[in-house]
Amino acid sequence: MKKITLLSFFATIVFTCFSWGQSSSNKKYSYDYLNYPETAIGTAATFNITIHSGNSDFTDKQLKGSKAKKTLRKYTADYLYFSFNDLKITSERPDINVEIAFGKFQVLNKIEKAHEIACTYKGAKLNSTKNIKKNLKMCPAVYYKVEYQLPYILKVSNQSGEVLLIKEYNKKGWDTFGYDSTGLTGFLKKEDLDAAYNKSDLVKIKRTAYLLKIANSNTTINENIFFKEVTDKFKFGTGKSSKFDYSALTTTLEKVLNAFKNESDILNTLEEANILWEKEIATANLGDKKARINRKIATSIYGNLSLSNMYLNNYEKAKEYSKEYVRLANMAVDQSISERAREIYYLIQKREKTFNINKDLVASSKTPIPSPSLNTLMNDKKTLHKFVSTEEFFTLFSKQIQAIEEQKRAKEAKKIAEAKPATPSQTSPLEKYRNRVQYSELQGNVLFLNNWYDKDIEGKDLPKEICELTELNELRPYGLSLESIPEEIGNLVNLKKLDLSGNNLTTIPTSIGKLSNLKILDLSNNNLDELPLEIKHLQKLQKLKLKGNNFSKSELTKLKSLLPKGCKIKS
Repeated sequence: MKKITLLSFFATIVFTCFSWGQSSSNKKYSYDYLNYPETAIGTAATFNITIHSGNSDFTDKQLKGSKAKKTLRKYTADYLYFSFNDLKITSERPDINVEIAFGKFQVLNKIEKAHEIACTYKGAKLNSTKNIKKNLKMCPAVYYKVEYQLPYILKVSNQSGEVLLIKEYNKKGWDTFGYDSTGLTGFLKKEDLDAAYNKSDLVKIKRTAYLLKIANSNTTINENIFFKEVTDKFKFGTGKSSKFDYSALTTTLEKVLNAFKNESDILNTLEEANILWEKEIATANLGDKKARINRKIATSIYGNLSLSNMYLNNYEKAKEYSKEYVRLANMAVDQSISERAREIYYLIQKREKTFNINKDLVASSKTPIPSPSLNTLMNDKKTLHKFVSTEEFFTLFSKQIQAIEEQKRAKEAKKIAEAKPATPSQTSPLEKYRNRVQYSELQGNVLFLNNWYDKDIEGKDLPKEICELTELNELRPYGLSLESIPEEIGNLVNLKKLDLSGNNLTTIPTSIGKLSNLKILDLSNNNLDELPLEIKHLQKLQKLKLKGNNFSKSELTKLKSLLPKGCKIKS
């Protein structure tokens, strides 16, 4: 196994050579690496697992028996993890102490559900499975879908008692009572179902809930302590056209791809590539579509610089480039480009954190080895972990979490208090949006809004100030969970495309009919069930997208009669 920088790679990454411009070509290759944990275990060689099961009324045997093993296998993802140390289980002052503390099991709701069960046979001889299925009579029956809550806290500490990780998990769960997937048993009457429910004390549901949470905690423990195989899928880019010479970019990219493929001289190759990419980005003209390094190609190069600096562990540069990568990618027509840029941005943040935690360990010459199987350990009679039946630990851990959160808030408050007061911005809301309008020969004046830059309006109404930008040809406030669109939208008479998808709109203002130049209207993934009659005035409309709404067939028929002939409705 070979190393690049201080990172030890041991899984599969798939990179794609992506070409912007008038044509494109794709090249894929793979490279192996390990994803780092978020907890620093250093040179730890021993660990212990303790489950504080609260008032579960289950014995050690019930939570560790053969049925438990089967349940744990069912709910636990089968991933392979690695460690730099041969960790052993011990109960005497372990290097790493893992504790899982359960709170109180609570039923939140039970919902009556209908299904069918076998109730009578038609008198046929039941001497074969074929006869049983053929002559079986199915009758209406009832069962309960039970929604419950079983909170637990996962705590990881070292030998000195320092808390390395502590998190509370309070996700709701559900199970069924009175349901048999075979359809051979069940309850025909609700009163019989209720009598059985009240008598049962939900032992089976509770036991499954505990085992499910233990299985979930196994995955969390593994991902926070051990190294996990992962697969990333990214795209490196270059330019290609008959008008401009991109041979230097293409040659450099080929060298990078070959270096990764052959696991040879990766560091030097990436550093040399950065020199060229930074030189090219300095010549970019983002406002000129015909420029050699226009916005599209610049977006691609910023993506290259983000990834290369991440692999070189130059995280400050990687974060700087990825911010610009996201900004430019948000202007792309293809939303997947924006999503990919944000994915890389957040990945860089995580990689920096885990690198700083683990850099001393991975700088050593140790080779990763498969980590212990926690499921096996927790169900092995020889292991030294224990089940402690008390809620005391859940309460104690909850107080620890509160104390840690209070310390964080105090530090943040102190940081804010010590910071110099910011100079109030003099930019008006109208100017703020006007400054973000982008122009291209193909689309005209375009304003993009999204949940990356516009969290201040997420879940609210579209600002009226935007409706004063009468020069707009395209407006795309998608995916912001907007509650309403103002009547002033009718002022944007030059709009050719309006993308309102991915919001929480229940109505569209009647002034929509004033957008006489509109060609594309995207209202998909909202909560609409009708559109105003004024939609009939959109005589240039070519495409209306309505997927993910609540339109009836009759409403769609009415819309079709109102819209110009040839307008395509996608529902």
